[in-house]
Amino acid sequence: MGNPTSTMQRRQQTGMSAGYCLFWRTFEGGTAYLNWTGSTQTITLPTGTKYYNPSGQVITQIQIPDATGTFVTTDTKVALPPQIMPRFSAKAAGVQAITITPPVSGAVIRYTEN
Repeated sequence: MGNPTSTMQRRQQTGMSAGYCLFWRTFEGGTAYLNWTGSTQTITLPTGTKYYNPSGQVITQIQIPDATGTFVTTDTKVALPPQIMPRFSAKAAGVQAITITPPVSGAVIRYTEN
């Protein structure tokens, strides 16, 4: 999606403790989301820009289940998402080994731990 155009943003889930948030970051070609709110979130996207979901369909809003990350792009050249294993549907305790596998051989995955 290109270079970041903002810092990470977050919105605290009303009535929940500090860890229950929706996180997002805007990039040159779209926005990446992580939902850790305890419930499915529906995001209405800003008007004036055409957005595409990971399947390449034009959308105006996106639903993100709890403990799930996704993205929207502003370009029709949509990259396939990596496979992330394991996926948890609840909080996990202690150190967890996570494997991120690119969808295309030779693809580069960049990530941060914050």
